[in-house]
Amino acid sequence: PAYNRSAIPFQFKGSLGEPWHTPPHWFRENPYVGSKTFCVVRDPYERMVSEYYSKFGGYNGDDRNSVTVMNGWMKRRLSPQAKKLVHRLPQHLYVFNMEGSRVIDHVLRFEHLDSDFESLMERYGLGVVLPQRMNVRNATTSMLTTANLTDDTIQMINEHYGADFLLFNYSKVKDSSEMLTMMSRS
Repeated sequence: PAYNRSAIPFQFKGSLGEPWHTPPHWFRENPYVGSKTFCVVRDPYERMVSEYYSKFGGYNGDDRNSVTVMNGWMKRRLSPQAKKLVHRLPQHLYVFNMEGSRVIDHVLRFEHLDSDFESLMERYGLGVVLPQRMNVRNATTSMLTTANLTDDTIQMINEHYGADFLLFNYSKVKDSSEMLTMMSRS
């Protein structure tokens, strides 16, 4: 794809990855100009656990339910060399351009995806219904949660997704004890 490199907030060589995972305003010609757009955002802690268990680039070793392995995997994926990969880009980069202008019409929250999507389709008079989700973590083989994040991993997530917490009103914690407290309130 032809990128508008001045719209991208970091330097990169080559391709950012699949075009459908690239913020559309990063292309020289935005393929969605004149269309109504939406994107789905997710709590950054939950997002990283989901990335870890994803069958599309996540960790698939026999020891995948090891706290040490999960946190190590996340730290490598959030390292300065790896964090420019499109799958882990901060979500605000899809919604706002470098000047801070919103470039997406509707933001849906993963936590309420079914109802948010239904409301959006009703708003535009479209009869589109979400199918049963296929990419749901299997609770029998995926045992780790955000409660298993270490303090170091939490700090890396906080740093990498700091603007996402702020712009999408997700709760940010300082450490694992605060994570457990937050989870107990839910």
